[in-house]
Amino acid sequence: MIKRGLLLLLFVWAPLTLADECGDIEANLMSQQNNELRILLLGRMVDAGCLGGTQDDWPFAATLEDRIHELRLEPAKVKQRYLRDWLEQLARRADQRRLDAANANIETAFERLAATLRDTADTLGEPGARLTDPTHWRPNDSLNTPALDVTVKATFIEVPCAESPVMCEAALNNAMTWLAISSATSRVLLTDIRASELDLADELTLLDNQWNAYFTRARPQMPWELAINAWLYDRRKADDYCSSEGGFCGPPAHQWIVLHPDIALEYLDDNPEGSRVAPAVTLEVLGYHRWNWDGATMTWPIGASLVASLSDRADTDPLGIGALFHWNTRWSIGIVRHDDETGVLIGLNLLPGAQSDPKTLRSRF
Repeated sequence: MIKRGLLLLLFVWAPLTLADECGDIEANLMSQQNNELRILLLGRMVDAGCLGGTQDDWPFAATLEDRIHELRLEPAKVKQRYLRDWLEQLARRADQRRLDAANANIETAFERLAATLRDTADTLGEPGARLTDPTHWRPNDSLNTPALDVTVKATFIEVPCAESPVMCEAALNNAMTWLAISSATSRVLLTDIRASELDLADELTLLDNQWNAYFTRARPQMPWELAINAWLYDRRKADDYCSSEGGFCGPPAHQWIVLHPDIALEYLDDNPEGSRVAPAVTLEVLGYHRWNWDGATMTWPIGASLVASLSDRADTDPLGIGALFHWNTRWSIGIVRHDDETGVLIGLNLLPGAQSDPKTLRSRF
């Protein structure tokens, strides 16, 4: 038996290595007299994409792959409509074959196939529903489709081929159509998953770019500011920042400023000429900075802080208290009072804070 099986495999696969075209495989199928070889050749046609795959000249199967990129750009409801329409097309093709079948068993096989396709389409029409196992529809090595209680070998090969060559040829043609519909159904449902996977890849890329922008383009944060912002983020992330489906979380669109030291230039108009501009050390006691996300771009970043400044000036109180306003994440201007004098601060934002590798900092959130 082992030798016979090896000879059968050699007999089938040797010519196929020389001629892999679908037409050649089909011609080889129609010329065979052995049922085991017929099953092997049908399986080979499925694997080569000849039945419902990319090599099938059936327009529906040939163009299905091109629709994936169009589908992924559509809203979820539109995607579901596409899938239901495609499954309905497959069901109609099964109906046509059922009407043309000359064998009662084959007619029943196509009838059940059409009914199962429509049941699947109805399931896809339910809110949030999706069949997540398209391989359930792909014929396996014994040419059985687990989703259907139909045995290809018995229905399309053994019984009709035992009757007459004419019946056998018609049954093999029906078998190819049945397998093409099953394989195309697998591809339709896989399209749904692939579109979702591509959407997820885009979403993760966007979130990654946003996190990088948060740590490299927002205002630098000192270690205690990172701890405070991470604590506040953790309290709200499940509700405000994480998607309900994948659980992936984006960065906030704001940051709190707490006891943030920096360096600025301070201008006092009342001071004598030549000493009106002097460096100052600033401490932002408490502040808030926010922006909008446009993709991974931070737009309209603005903020304000209560600030204290310290500068060494003759005949002027060195301590000033006032407000500091931020825009474009890197520029700050403020007004402070030194007793009865008013000064203008130009923030330089020179201190780097705790910024380092964004991936390292992200682990705190």
